[in-house]
Amino acid sequence: MLLGSAILAAVAGGQRASVTDAMQAMTARECEYSPNAAYTSLHRRRYQAFQLLQQTAKNIREERY
Repeated sequence: MLLGSAILAAVAGGQRASVTDAMQAMTARECEYSPNAAYTSLHRRRYQAFQLLQQTAKNIREERY
């Protein structure tokens, strides 16, 4: 979030010509991460739990209001 703000500020302040230019000047990709298939099942279950929590929170909000 701070980096995005800095990028926009650099463009707005005239330090960089464009958002693309500011992004290239302020960021660097040092390495690339690939998904590990061994964790697919775990992430799927965690996402299902997240979805259940979100639905439960929505149900509670609807009951209260």
